[in-house]
Amino acid sequence: MKRYDYINKRIKEGNYKSYLEIGVDRGNNFVGVICENKIGVDPNCTYPHALKMTSDDFFKSNDKSFDIIFIDGLHTAEQVEKDIVNSMARLNKGGVIILHDINPPTEESQQVPKVSSPWKGSVWRAMVGFIDKYKTGYTLSKVDTGLGVIEHTDIDIELGFSTDIDYSTFDKDRRKYLNIID
Repeated sequence: MKRYDYINKRIKEGNYKSYLEIGVDRGNNFVGVICENKIGVDPNCTYPHALKMTSDDFFKSNDKSFDIIFIDGLHTAEQVEKDIVNSMARLNKGGVIILHDINPPTEESQQVPKVSSPWKGSVWRAMVGFIDKYKTGYTLSKVDTGLGVIEHTDIDIELGFSTDIDYSTFDKDRRKYLNIID
């Protein structure tokens, strides 16, 4: 299953009408998503129909809300945290946030700054911390290198939830830390 297959499944199940993608890159995922209203944001993408700005700038100027938000932007825990907090503030009731690359296969693939390709970054730290602090969220292990799923919540989400556990601790029990389902 490709990530846009899962996103499309959620769009269909939830009868979602609005989609935001943070980190469009070449547009491969964005083009595969079927939704009435789509917005893509990426300051460095080559896809011509995306807004060329950072997610921080987008959220500062945006007044729209969304049914489903896909986060695949800057792969650092700090930025992903901000993207989760900002997304939750713009997520419609019953909506969902999906994060990409949260299950890095090797220690090198998660190092910041990037030391190898493919780079997954420290996205996992934000997801692990979110699950631990807010007791919600899960990971689909069979899609790419992990899709994190966070359902809409009325809990006030604040910055500062990323975990500080080291990679070897995470790696020994990643199923638990990421709340992995198959």
